[in-house]
Parts: sequence; structure tokens; C-alpha cells
Amino acid sequence: SRVTYRVRRGDSLSEIAKRYGVSVSKLKSWNNIRGTKIRSGQRLTIYPGKSAGPVTYRVRRGDSLGKIAKRYGVRVSDLKRWNGLRSTTIRPGQRLKIHS
Repeated sequence: SRVTYRVRRGDSLSEIAKRYGVSVSKLKSWNNIRGTKIRSGQRLTIYPGKSAGPVTYRVRRGDSLGKIAKRYGVRVSDLKRWNGLRSTTIRPGQRLKIHS
């Protein structure tokens, strides 16, 4: 089933995704959102329960754990824990698991 959600002031993609049990990446994909910005009044299409576990992200040149964490609405500490990283050093081509 599909839900249409109207964004309220103060909402974030991660909060909305968590509320409906989906990943931020799926929410962005369903609504053709590239960045992390949403605005009040915007309508989002959500398919509750359609999150398929962790997303695999391939690190690109110029990426940092901070940038990746922000993009997916997660914490750097979580990225490190999910991927067994001891430092914040990542390399292009490396694959990271992201749980949203």
C-alpha cells in the first residue's frame, strides 16, 4: 500500500523514514530526492514496510564518513560500527553497509 505524507515544518527525511519503517535511501528514491532537503507542504510517497535491510554504498572520491552519514541521515559512529571501522579513513571503491 502507498501513503502520501505531507511534510511539516521541522520534519527530516530520517524522522519520516523511521516513522514509517523504511530506509532514507528508499524514501529519497521513491520521491526523486537527490540531497537531504525537503520543505513544508511537500508531498512524499511512502511504501511502508518496503525497506529491504541495509544499503551498500560505494565510496566515491571526495567522500567522507561525515558526508555519507549526512546523506543517509545516520551517525558517523553508526557507520563505523556497522562496518567495523576503527578510524574515519575510507577509500574510493570501498563498500559500506548503511542501515537506515
